Amino acid sequence: MPARSCVISSFTKFDGTAFATLTSGELTQLMGRAGRRGIDVVGHGVILKESDVGVRDIYDAAISGEFSVDSKFAPTYAMVLSLLRTRSAAEAEALLERSFGQFQSTRQLDHWAHRKASLEERLADLQRRRFRHPRVPCTERTLTQFLRAGEDVADLQTDLRRRRREHWQDRRRGRYGAGGSDPGGRYEILRRKLKAAQRRVADTPCPHCPFLGEHRAHRNQVTDVTATLEGGEAELQAAQTRYRREFRALRGVLQDGGFLDGDTPTQLGLLAEGLFGERALVIADAIAAGTFDGLVPEELAAALVMLVAEDRGRERASPGRRRFPSHAVELVHRALRQSLGRFADIERAHGVATIAPLSYDYIEAAHAWTRGEELADIDAPVGADLGDVVKAVKNLYSLLRQMEQALHSHPLLPLVRTTRERVERDLIRRV
Repeated sequence: MPARSCVISSFTKFDGTAFATLTSGELTQLMGRAGRRGIDVVGHGVILKESDVGVRDIYDAAISGEFSVDSKFAPTYAMVLSLLRTRSAAEAEALLERSFGQFQSTRQLDHWAHRKASLEERLADLQRRRFRHPRVPCTERTLTQFLRAGEDVADLQTDLRRRRREHWQDRRRGRYGAGGSDPGGRYEILRRKLKAAQRRVADTPCPHCPFLGEHRAHRNQVTDVTATLEGGEAELQAAQTRYRREFRALRGVLQDGGFLDGDTPTQLGLLAEGLFGERALVIADAIAAGTFDGLVPEELAAALVMLVAEDRGRERASPGRRRFPSHAVELVHRALRQSLGRFADIERAHGVATIAPLSYDYIEAAHAWTRGEELADIDAPVGADLGDVVKAVKNLYSLLRQMEQALHSHPLLPLVRTTRERVERDLIRRV
């Protein structure tokens, strides 16, 4: 969202393995939001200096020559609900097509027109070239036969090796009969197919052609240029209608989930509109279903952090049975998993995939923090540190503030407000 000024509170970003300083492109992407088109003559950017970041790093990123700004804009559920609350679906689609991202897609189409003409000219030049030897009858047709037969040989050899390996693994596990049985008999059909493919390769004139290497490279060039033309055309056409397709897919999910009645937001939809993030629908659905009713503040914090945090090591093997701070949190977890699965099925039916799995690493930490424990007394999850704990609790705090504003006179509001007040201390507070 463009603004008069842009403030970067932290010059570091987690890249998946460690915290690194922002690159010039990332800094440009963030600073590009400063200045409202048609309103501000100059946009202002502010970077808050951190003790562990050198001024030279900030200076190098700021004056680097990498100044291209690529749109990362994408419709969200909250955006679709907000648009449909104030305008029709056709007007909302027209508004999305006036976005900067659509503008860049249109410019790419103009560039593609020039590149397409160049590629078509190159393809015509390649297709005019012919390879003919006075004594070897090698043609485009024989080269095609040679290449296909070679691919068949490679595939059959791979299959034969795999089956031989599986055979001896099964023998060691005792799945086959007597040890004196002939394993070669099991692969006779494959061997015959392989020999036939090898004969087809040998029968073509191509192996004896001195132009074979050059001819094969020429065929690869023709294939690459043709694939680029076909793929580029399809990609550009998809980009032209991207925002319209995404809007309609998200609208379909909202309609099937009960957040829209036709194109009008329901009460559930109005609640979800005030929540941001990938799991806004799950949170709104849980509130409406009374999933959080009867919890105490630390239990609500432990439940909500599953929806806003992100585990580092998702590849780790999950424990046989997860442990939760209380039985009430475990019951909420079961309800959230069911809701998550239901919305994932709805998204899949519409070709959308935005809902991430629940997070489990920071349940105990959020429970302890809301209970009043000091940060130094909280154990960080395996593979994470206290900085990750602070980030997870900050995300929890942000969600609680959103819920506090969205719930208005809802019966859950007092519990949400109390939980937010307990979370809001020390490093976790409104800036």
